[in-house]
Amino acid sequence: MKTSLTKPILFLFISSRIVAQGVVNTGTIYSNAAYIHIDGTTGHYKSTGSGIIRPVGNASLIVEGNWINNSTNTGFSADAGTVYMDGINVNIGGTQPTTFYNLTLRNAGVKTMTNNISVGGMTTLTGTLDLTNTELNLNQYTLTITNPNMTIARTTGYINSENGCGTCNVWSSAVTWSIGTAIGTRTVPFGTSATYLPVTFNKTNAVNSNITVSTRSATAANNTPIPSTVTAMNVPAMSVSQTNDGTNTVIDRWWYITPSTTSSTPVQLDLNFTYRGGENTCTGCPQTGNFGAQYWVEYSATNKGWLNCSAPPWTCSTLGTWPGVTAGTQNATSTTGAVNLPEGGNPTSYWVLSCSAKPLPIELTNFNAICQNNGTALLKWTTASEVNALKFEVQKSNNGIDFTTIGFVNAQYPLGGSYSYTDDTKNSGIAYYRLKMIDKDGSFKFSKIVDTDFNKCNNIRTQIYAYGKDIIAQITSETSQSLRIYVYDALGRILLDKPLEISEGSNSFQFPLDVAKSIYFVKLVDNKGNLVQVQKVILTE
Repeated sequence: MKTSLTKPILFLFISSRIVAQGVVNTGTIYSNAAYIHIDGTTGHYKSTGSGIIRPVGNASLIVEGNWINNSTNTGFSADAGTVYMDGINVNIGGTQPTTFYNLTLRNAGVKTMTNNISVGGMTTLTGTLDLTNTELNLNQYTLTITNPNMTIARTTGYINSENGCGTCNVWSSAVTWSIGTAIGTRTVPFGTSATYLPVTFNKTNAVNSNITVSTRSATAANNTPIPSTVTAMNVPAMSVSQTNDGTNTVIDRWWYITPSTTSSTPVQLDLNFTYRGGENTCTGCPQTGNFGAQYWVEYSATNKGWLNCSAPPWTCSTLGTWPGVTAGTQNATSTTGAVNLPEGGNPTSYWVLSCSAKPLPIELTNFNAICQNNGTALLKWTTASEVNALKFEVQKSNNGIDFTTIGFVNAQYPLGGSYSYTDDTKNSGIAYYRLKMIDKDGSFKFSKIVDTDFNKCNNIRTQIYAYGKDIIAQITSETSQSLRIYVYDALGRILLDKPLEISEGSNSFQFPLDVAKSIYFVKLVDNKGNLVQVQKVILTE
């Protein structure tokens, strides 16, 4: 039968067992130090309208079917009691997220989330989560732990985050721990296919922050799917070409760690990862060697890359030494040491375990060509790490395809530095340049190609492009000067009019615009009103 509990009739359940089709609650269920047992394979709890549960003391609600919260609230009016999900292969969801106080998952099968849920309470924040022997499938939703001091209990149970959006910049299957200013160690009991793959973080400073964690195996070759913001997996120290991106030195598993704070007030974490032996398919380094943790950082839209575990302070010793295993589970105690997150402007950090002997490199942070009034070109570039680097070969082309070598610059900054080279040929027209970065073992990697037009030389090099709803203007100048930037829509209306004070060297500006997805035009003029550049951009939602 189906029992409908509606206002204004209120029920006090001392000990109730409801069988068959479950409960539809459209009013208030009071439960005072007792239990309600909704029995049967179709014993669903469904809340609609203003339906809510008002638990007191040790009240219990045992549900053997689905949890369906279609009400206008988060399910409970107080922090008390325990919900036991006893059904086999049932759902926890509905149209409205639920905030549980104590939640216990029992019996076999899988409990699948069909909406976001929170566990730990709404105000007292002392509730618990017990997985017992059950798999909790996040199913592209977020589980929030509101109790900052909770220990997630389990026997053999685990949380499955494998089916998140692997190419998204933020993974959808994740656990967010509202840890606040609390410190100490928390373990997120991830797993898949009955394999336990926990992620442990030790928060060592009192910065107020939530910590969001997720992990997934790379389901296809070469660590794919790769998150969309990760644009390079090259390992130049391995003598590999750019078409062979070096993912054969990385464990086939990704981790995602995101604090809800900024790099100006970072969270300090000590992380511990676990992987399955079958995810060690490395061929470019010893499978049984050591692996170190690395993560992808973004300082800007054009300055991003892998923090190199060979460059202090991110040495392989402080980013952990995970043993290389090919069978079973790697569950040795191997931690990263203290890491401040986020690093750079992007709060999201994507982590991998890479071969310690052949770590993923940081990309060349910038490379520019500046034309001079006398027909020469000044090339400038900056590196963030040059472990094993030997020299830079400067190459030039008149068509952007066929390059010849015009000079060499020795590498001299192991931890990264700035370089310059002058092409003193009397140039005209457009010239193209690139760097061939050569390591001590003879392996190499090419930089991006940059160009400069000597017929329009005004000692300014600009790059203007769209980044979501933002306009990015990167300007390199030999002298300090004043410019002005305008942004127009397709009808010629001015949406942005700002002065730009340009310093000698590289300058970067970012202008967020609250506009619809469309084509826009960006114009730069100098202090005399002379046109410097007009660029068409497409801003996205």
